[in-house]
Amino acid sequence: MARVKSFLNPNSKIKEVEVEKLVEEIKSLEISPENSLEWWNNERISRIERIINKITSIESLISQGNPKQHLEELHNFLRILQHSYKMHDKNIRVHIKTICRQKGISSMKELDDWIDGVCNEIRNNIKQNPKISLVVSMWNGSNDIIEMTENMFFNSVIRSGLPEMEIIIVDDGSPPEFQQKAKEMMQRIIPRLEAKGHHVLFIQSPVNLGYTHSYNAGLRRATGDVVFVSNTDIMVSQGAMQEMLKLLMKDPEVVHRNPEIANLNVGIVGPMLTGVANYAPQQATRSLFINSYEKDEIERVEKYTAEFNRLNANAKPAIVKVVMGSFMVFKREVFSKTGFFDEKFKQGYAEETDFCYKAQKKGFSVIVARNVFVYHGGVNRSKLSEQMDFSGQSTSKKFSHFKNQVRAILNERHFLRNHGIKAWIEKTRLMRNPKSHKGLDQPILPKN
Repeated sequence: MARVKSFLNPNSKIKEVEVEKLVEEIKSLEISPENSLEWWNNERISRIERIINKITSIESLISQGNPKQHLEELHNFLRILQHSYKMHDKNIRVHIKTICRQKGISSMKELDDWIDGVCNEIRNNIKQNPKISLVVSMWNGSNDIIEMTENMFFNSVIRSGLPEMEIIIVDDGSPPEFQQKAKEMMQRIIPRLEAKGHHVLFIQSPVNLGYTHSYNAGLRRATGDVVFVSNTDIMVSQGAMQEMLKLLMKDPEVVHRNPEIANLNVGIVGPMLTGVANYAPQQATRSLFINSYEKDEIERVEKYTAEFNRLNANAKPAIVKVVMGSFMVFKREVFSKTGFFDEKFKQGYAEETDFCYKAQKKGFSVIVARNVFVYHGGVNRSKLSEQMDFSGQSTSKKFSHFKNQVRAILNERHFLRNHGIKAWIEKTRLMRNPKSHKGLDQPILPKN
């Protein structure tokens, strides 16, 4: 609470908050992540300012009425407000900064910290059954990507995902010519997800924020105790999410088979994957590729992953420094303590490495579930990566390579500043040299 209280308005005269009236006022604003806030309307600006100034004490909110219902409303209001000002232009940020100055908040980062702190307190005080969230960042820049996202990724979530998940999908500013196709795809997918008992939130960003920004937009809206994050070039295999969750939550059966994890505070778990370069702890196979998104081809890959999981059912988990961000799961308390993905990492390179290192500094362990395999990659993936830079913008091969190299260098420098030279050398050795990982049994591979 100390961090939250430090950002509250010390001059506020409101001691008790009438939660029901506050919720009604919030609802009347009709704020939506899909609709621009009417920031040029001075009356609305004043009302938002009054609402924020009423949030003076989490304890006073909890003590009144039905705390779960009202706190959920307050949580959603703050997250949508935060999402809206992060999505729009500089003119809108001017109005938010005016509110910040009146509350003694000196920067946009402090405003983010204040909202994050209040929302964390709200989540910690809402008593509910454990909840699973899946946050998906997608960028639909070609017909090939849209076909992959629908036929491979979402179909696999529908077939093999955990039951009754909260699924938050962030379209990270797809090009105008594909935005309508993305909407049409979601109109087909969302009813199928909801029919499986999932609660779906689709956020379509008007601008391309980049990988870390878009994931954070989804994470801020997530309410689960456990959060999966996923790219859309993933095919979820049967039982993969269940086994990862068992390892994360230290299921008694898993601990009995693997007593070495009994005393660990497991915070982050990743599966075996394809497309992880030389990272041995998660390298399943280099010989499996998908040739199309037709039903027969997807079934072939699914059959391979199922057989892999059967053959490696007794594989020991690996305690590691890093797991790949293309598909992983972590507890809410991890990012409550570390913060979200560091948005200074440019366009999806090394942000998960930084996140894992921060988690370990807070006492969490990072583990690979080596008994499950999740396919990572799409048709002509190498060709596509030559034509797109990390932000999803189509470029020439030469210029794209140059931009990616520059971003990689900047991200390496940022990791170095965050964790020091010793951690940087360690991370570089582990990511590039398969021989640096000792004691790993080679996975048993199915016959193609």
